[in-house]
Amino acid sequence: MKYKAGDKVRIVSKRMTNMADNGAMDKYLGTVMTIDRIMGRSYYMKEDNRRWSWSDANIQGLAEQMNTMTLDEFKKRGLKEGDIAYFECFNDWGMVSGERSCESINSKYSGYAWSKTFSIIESVSKIIFKEDWLRANHIEIMNFFRGYENYSSFPIIRIINKKMTKYIHAVHFGSTKIYTWRVPKEFEYLDFRAGDIAEVDTVKGRQYVEVRETAEYEHDEKTKEIRKLVEVCDYERRFR
Repeated sequence: MKYKAGDKVRIVSKRMTNMADNGAMDKYLGTVMTIDRIMGRSYYMKEDNRRWSWSDANIQGLAEQMNTMTLDEFKKRGLKEGDIAYFECFNDWGMVSGERSCESINSKYSGYAWSKTFSIIESVSKIIFKEDWLRANHIEIMNFFRGYENYSSFPIIRIINKKMTKYIHAVHFGSTKIYTWRVPKEFEYLDFRAGDIAEVDTVKGRQYVEVRETAEYEHDEKTKEIRKLVEVCDYERRFR
């Protein structure tokens, strides 16, 4: 086994055939999880309460060893011809071939193009800079192109850390309708779990609600708008 209990690892960003057929494991794709227990050749994670069995093939690498850069840093550097990036909008890896185009490294497709008004930068979640892969070992490069979807040992892949904001999904007592509240920065360190009671602001003043789960959304600091849901943590209920 490549990893040990206690390691924080990043899960691959694309679902694999050994994952649950109903898609229940998909919400963990691309996220960081903590190995809680190892049994046989399977890992069991803290974040899903050891519900699912994970293998080496499902893990991209140790989270602390992954190269990262912020979205702002990436915007300053920009995309350059020859970069290899994972585009979320295309759900595919591509090599940048022009100002508004890339060639797919997936043999099923020839390439992609985007309009001048489309913010392609914000669609990139992983990238290999041209200058990095040109200096890399040619065998590593060949292995990456052969198995890029699940390749986990390529240290020059950079993960783009986008601005995330933590929210809780919760219900009023006596109701089943779920509402969403943003968690203030001073409380982001708290580990909210299903069944916790939180005091929130509502149109009727402050009220207590029961937490069902927490979620992370990409957040635009300029407009204060939510861009998209990134991750949901659905914890096992503590009160039965």
